Amino acid sequence: GPYPPDAYFCVSTPKEFKFDVTDDDGDSLFYSLTEPMDDNGSGSLTGYPYYSALAWQGPTYSFANIVGGGTPMSINANTGVITAAPSVVGFFTFAVTVEEFRDTTIAQNGTKVKIGETRRDVQYQSLNCSGGNPPTFLNSSLFKVKPPSNNIILRANETK
Repeated sequence: GPYPPDAYFCVSTPKEFKFDVTDDDGDSLFYSLTEPMDDNGSGSLTGYPYYSALAWQGPTYSFANIVGGGTPMSINANTGVITAAPSVVGFFTFAVTVEEFRDTTIAQNGTKVKIGETRRDVQYQSLNCSGGNPPTFLNSSLFKVKPPSNNIILRANETK
């Protein structure tokens, strides 16, 4: 099921979540799954990439099938929505690259020019989820949800 909402995969249950990135300039963003890096202490600061690619625990896991299972993990290149359904309990590492493209003027052929990219290695856990419903409060009018950053804080009897 969908609970917990964004910190875990549920075994054998397809999960969709958005790798949410925004661009203040309105440039085009394109998402892709990328080989994660291995921080095994042998990194070199002499050239990119500074670390070697992750050594997959094959033959079950590979870049082609990051979380195992019947359907490989995928990402929508335009929206950043990731879909995954691991078949076992465990920890999974994947990486997402977001490329930034700027539209050029008609005088410059109106093509998109790559001006940057960001790469994030992420580790998610998969669990045997027992239900898809988060906990509920009997008197929800006493609580307000305030997301000051990426955390959700519940405060009793809070007023603005």
